[in-house]
Amino acid sequence: MDKNLDAKLLLMNKNYLLSVSTQV
Repeated sequence: MDKNLDAKLLLMNKNYLLSVSTQV
């Protein structure tokens, strides 16, 4: 598994959750 890709996906997911929570 590519740890770099995994970290990038986690970061994107975190950013997505942050943007969603701030919109609510």
